[in-house]
Amino acid sequence: MCNALCKSVTGTALFCGDGIKQAEEICDGGNRACGACNSTCTAVTSDVATGLILAAAGNAYVLGDHFALFDGSTTVTFELTTTGVITPGRTAIMVVGGGTPDTVAQVATKIAAVIDASALRMSTDVVGGAVLLTDQRATALGNVAIDNQVATSTFAVDGMHGGQGGRCLVGTACKVNAECESNHCNTTTSLCIDP
Repeated sequence: MCNALCKSVTGTALFCGDGIKQAEEICDGGNRACGACNSTCTAVTSDVATGLILAAAGNAYVLGDHFALFDGSTTVTFELTTTGVITPGRTAIMVVGGGTPDTVAQVATKIAAVIDASALRMSTDVVGGAVLLTDQRATALGNVAIDNQVATSTFAVDGMHGGQGGRCLVGTACKVNAECESNHCNTTTSLCIDP
């Protein structure tokens, strides 16, 4: 190994995967197989899952219309209702139907507000009649298709997809929380642990 003066010294050479970020490395979390850094330490591979909901007008929904979202650890099922009657265990999204129904933008805003108030680690942005969904944790665990059980074809979903990293199981070597499925890396043992 060469020191700062380029004199040969005894030691261990630094390498990609050692958990020490060198100048030429973009990242080095230590576990390149399931963590947040690629196999050559040249790119961060952790990213959030994203999705999209296109709302329908308030008069398009029928009894029982629902969709389910998963953030990597929690699933919540949301039911769109004009009457307040929902299936037990679901979270209500109240919309106005009838002769003067909510517009698609109003329904999208209501969907976003209820998702934001839920137990999901997910954020929303509303653009017109669209609800943009972003998982709050960079992990591949959120890459689960939105379960769309809404009858009208004017309501549509896409995602969740695009999440990367965070796949190391409990007991696997880690350097940072983002590498672990549990989002907990013990800095003393350098192992993923249960929360």
